[in-house]
Amino acid sequence: MGKRLLLMALMAAVQVLAAELTEAKVFEWWDDGLIAPEEANEIISLMDEGNMREACALAEIYSDEPCGDPAIPMPDSVRKFYHGHYTTKLRLDSTGAVSSHRKELELAFRRLTLRLGTQELLTYRSKRGEAHFGQVSSRELHSEIPLDTFWGTAISYSLGKFRLSAAFDTSKVTYAGITAGPFSKFTAQAAIWYSKGDSASTDSPSGSLTLTVPSGRITAWYQAGQSSPLVRFSFRTRNTSAFSWSTTGYIHGDSIPAPARLSTSILKNSFWSTQNLTLHAKDFLNTKATVSARATRPLRSDSISGRFSIDISGGPEIARPAIKVTCIEAASDCDQTVYQAKIASSHAFGQKTATFTGGARTRHERSGNSWQAPRLEIAAELDEILARKSGQKNAGSRRNSYRIALVAPEASPQKKLQVRTETRIYGDFLEFALTAAFQRTETSNFHPTHAQVTAGFFF
Repeated sequence: MGKRLLLMALMAAVQVLAAELTEAKVFEWWDDGLIAPEEANEIISLMDEGNMREACALAEIYSDEPCGDPAIPMPDSVRKFYHGHYTTKLRLDSTGAVSSHRKELELAFRRLTLRLGTQELLTYRSKRGEAHFGQVSSRELHSEIPLDTFWGTAISYSLGKFRLSAAFDTSKVTYAGITAGPFSKFTAQAAIWYSKGDSASTDSPSGSLTLTVPSGRITAWYQAGQSSPLVRFSFRTRNTSAFSWSTTGYIHGDSIPAPARLSTSILKNSFWSTQNLTLHAKDFLNTKATVSARATRPLRSDSISGRFSIDISGGPEIARPAIKVTCIEAASDCDQTVYQAKIASSHAFGQKTATFTGGARTRHERSGNSWQAPRLEIAAELDEILARKSGQKNAGSRRNSYRIALVAPEASPQKKLQVRTETRIYGDFLEFALTAAFQRTETSNFHPTHAQVTAGFFF
């Protein structure tokens, strides 16, 4: 019985972790042509900033795959009165040159935290308030809508069921807000912004209102002189074992309030939304069905572009098949459809789980009655759930993993063959991740296409 429970726990952990958004997953979509290079860079930039919620929204609408925030492993040392970490992240191109280098040093002592590197910020936190001095961004202002980073001060303080907030930039931005939470699960936040810009379109006051309910949150932000407000909504049902639903979207006019910073895909569409619906029948071969949909309407256009997909998987862990069908454009009556099939086999050995997968993907164009050469992939992955230590609350999120995949994008390995590897290692004072891809064609030998190295040291 104990072994059976351990196996079920490990399988559940693997399924949850498979939905996490990682740089390796973004690179995989890029290599497969599912997302463009600029879209991949948008997602990775948001991940680097720690804005996983917005990165997930972009990932879902670009790739048509549900996304979950990754659990961030925290070593035991962070439970001390003082702790810190140093993290460096290198991104390399096909020539081996460094295309991006992000580094961060964080030192914390009791209520003070100092962050140096890509973001320079001093933070003070207490039970009733917090203050930030330096490069203030969306995270420090607890903003649902991504903001430009600015040099200044952000302060918030709680008075009973109210929370007062203010921010001052060195030259451009002034912000004041109040949050009221008369009930534990219902809050309302009102804020006033003033941005001193170079034109009348940016040198105008703006106001925002955010309502939070148990099922989600909606924000409306209007700047004087603009045709319509910027609206962001995000709702989800409480996840149950049988049903879950979520949606995220934006609505705006030709311009947005000056402090806001949205991705290119959102800016060029007056309506932008993604939805995911999942049904799970555990008693029927552990079958899971997910419907994902996205809808966009370009600026100054009445046409709506839509894409949707259906993903069904079921069966025992020893041989679990899955199939996915994606309609590229609903407006064209699904003239182009992508078909994917995969089978996975998982085996548990104590705290380790080995998973082997194989799959194929092809595209069919109905008007020309043509089929694209199938993309073939086989992969092997080993996951190790780290043992829980005394006093450790989140050991389940800390795991070592190793993965290698062989991909033939044009069906024939002789024409083109890709090798993708991913390694993640965690220790009490160490975090290391390496993602790399190599490619061979008929006219070239194996050569790297991209790589990313992340190293972190905790103390």
